Amino acid sequence: MRKLALLLLVLSVFTLATLESLTAQTGYSIAGANPYVARKDWNGLLAYTQGWSRANPNDGMAWYYMGQTYGFGLNRPADAANAFQRAVSLKSQWPEAWWALAYTDVQLKRYPDALQAVSTAVQQAPDRLNYRNGLAAVYSELNRWDDVVRTLEDEQKMMESARTTEYDWYNLGNGFSNSKLFKEAEAAYSRALKMNPNLGIAWTNLGVVEQALGNSQGALADYQRGASLGDRFGSGNYSSLYQALTAPPAAPRRVAGARPLFHQSDPFVPGTPRDVSGVGYGGTTPSWVPRGQE
Repeated sequence: MRKLALLLLVLSVFTLATLESLTAQTGYSIAGANPYVARKDWNGLLAYTQGWSRANPNDGMAWYYMGQTYGFGLNRPADAANAFQRAVSLKSQWPEAWWALAYTDVQLKRYPDALQAVSTAVQQAPDRLNYRNGLAAVYSELNRWDDVVRTLEDEQKMMESARTTEYDWYNLGNGFSNSKLFKEAEAAYSRALKMNPNLGIAWTNLGVVEQALGNSQGALADYQRGASLGDRFGSGNYSSLYQALTAPPAAPRRVAGARPLFHQSDPFVPGTPRDVSGVGYGGTTPSWVPRGQE
């Protein structure tokens, strides 16, 4: 687990030289903002970014940090979206900012806007597999299932020839599962677990797929494995399925499930090439986190 502070070191890649000189002149900078992030002093960081944006309203990084502060720190997605929109208006070639904007639009259920933002992120950074997974998620919210399947299949083809991590396959499995392509999801989760057999969340979601395919005993074993590795939904899904299997025939049977969600997986770092270790704006849970029973 990497600390957020360590993720904030190398940021100059996405900061133009002209912006660097302007921030130096005004006294505001990434280096000045990061101590607030390290302390999780979100109100202090908000005041800092507001001063930064007033002193240099054409510095996209000021607005990007303000958006992260509103979104991750203060849970104010509408204000976050406004800040991210200002950031991309000042620097249009910025996939991380477009991705952050897409995430906040999803939070606000503005799915057409989210589609535009995430599509731009994919166009600007086509090798980032998590962006394609997010694109599929937005398509699913719009009930564009043919586009969901096409996006996931394109992603899978890329993954066969790309250098991937267990989280890439986990995310792909969630996308297929959300589209009810359970055999494809099973293969993707299995690939993730072959790379990292200690990924508890993948065991839990594999259990959901096994249950959907009618393999209740396999699902129980997977839930139990996920719970043993610390996934909190594994134990709940195990208990629900076990009770359903052992209940009298007349009793209603409630099916446990894990519903994949859209999450921003680029943490609070403009310069990260691809990072699936963040949830929201800077957590430590991989994207597409499973949920327990609804």
